[in-house]
Amino acid sequence: MPPRRVSPDDAAAHFGPLAWVASMDIPASSFVTRASLGWSPTGPSLLDDLANTDYFA
Repeated sequence: MPPRRVSPDDAAAHFGPLAWVASMDIPASSFVTRASLGWSPTGPSLLDDLANTDYFA
C-alpha cells in the first residue's frame, strides 16, 4: 500500500482513536534492549540491508 500524507486536521478521522499515537514524535532506540538483555545486532546495518534487497526480487 503506498504511503499518503494526512493533514493534522484529518488525522483523527483517518486514524480513529489511535490518532494521538500517530501524531507523537517518538524516537526509537535499542538502548534499553541492549542494556537489559546484553543484546547487540549481528546482521547488516539498515542502509546496507536496503542496498542489497535480494528478498524483493
